[in-house]
Amino acid sequence: MMVNIHDVEKSDLPEGDKLEAMFDRQRELMEKYHEIEKSNGLLQTEDIPVNINDAFGQARLKDFAWRITEELGEAMEAMDKHSEIPEHAKEEIADALHFLIEFTILTGETSRFISFCTPRPETEDTVDNLDYLFSISAIKHEDCFGVYSIGEWVALVVRYLSQACNCLKNKPWKQSHMLTDAQVFYQNLLKTWVSFIALCLALEMGSEKLFALYFGKSDVNKFRQRSNY
Repeated sequence: MMVNIHDVEKSDLPEGDKLEAMFDRQRELMEKYHEIEKSNGLLQTEDIPVNINDAFGQARLKDFAWRITEELGEAMEAMDKHSEIPEHAKEEIADALHFLIEFTILTGETSRFISFCTPRPETEDTVDNLDYLFSISAIKHEDCFGVYSIGEWVALVVRYLSQACNCLKNKPWKQSHMLTDAQVFYQNLLKTWVSFIALCLALEMGSEKLFALYFGKSDVNKFRQRSNY
């Protein structure tokens, strides 16, 4: 039986910085899911964070990159037969966000990664990190809204995510070992985040909506963990 956001009791949204709260919740979910994946024989490495220069760590990251991509595809599929943006498509974006946050945690970064990589004026030092990410994404892509289709926004996210993964050169079939160009990798990870938020804006989601959907879907995931779904 499929369980979705409307089938479980919603918990109260946490207070404080929204981006930090989502990272904290994802770490909770990771602990249980890693146990499940290990018992299924599908956990490439138990390291958190992974070693981005190691083949097993890179395989773990690429696994999550595909999970993000698959959820984006499901969001597109949800929109296929609708003239307006259905709520289900937005829920799939929240699922993608779960995996994007975990991907970021696995690289060794925290919610502060966004603010560290995007210096802000002193007058905005106290602005919520998720709100700030929405604001810089809106400015960066201002000329593209109303021009790009939703499919083009999705393609932009996948482009930067794949460019990040292309820095991970130790593929299963290679016998040579290459160090990851960490600077380029993290630059593309930041671009992935900024374009992901632009996609949310194109889907008529602000930071409060994305925050609420993330925690709604995380409640679903917690229910699935408890019920051995």
